[in-house]
Amino acid sequence: MTTKEIPPSGDPGRLVVLSGQIDFESTLPAISKLLSLTNESNDPITLQITSPGGCVSAGFALIDTMNHVAAPVFTVAVGSVASMGALILINGCPGHRYALPHTRILLHHSRAGASGKLHEISSAVSVHRQIDRDLQDLILSRTQIPKRQIRSLLGKEKFLSAKEAHDFGLIDHIL
Repeated sequence: MTTKEIPPSGDPGRLVVLSGQIDFESTLPAISKLLSLTNESNDPITLQITSPGGCVSAGFALIDTMNHVAAPVFTVAVGSVASMGALILINGCPGHRYALPHTRILLHHSRAGASGKLHEISSAVSVHRQIDRDLQDLILSRTQIPKRQIRSLLGKEKFLSAKEAHDFGLIDHIL
């Protein structure tokens, strides 16, 4: 296990804090700040995350922005990072995904609900299956976890300790 005693970025002005529910109200300011900081320089940006998860499309918007900007985005998990918050964490710059020692990290399959006519429900199920595949592909692209093990991990609904998350390759360092 690799531990670090210093924060990943020494410049507090290049810190973006994402806390609470993942929705467009929380991610749009973070996206705006990432874009603004990247316009200033390509120095690393630290994204600190504390979140119970939330909206997949809002999370994907932030992940897409993190992957789009020229500056590397380091991620730091604080407290509890679950669901879409955990996916954002995992999509930080490889080698620079951190967690504090007592952080808990949860990954699980996407949640869905549908009502209406049969063809509407069928369409919603199809969309959510694709979302689950996209989530698995994101994890697969950022970790060395085999696809079979990713499916098992998503199905367990188990909070991982920082050490367990490190051992799975979801984070790179424990601060």
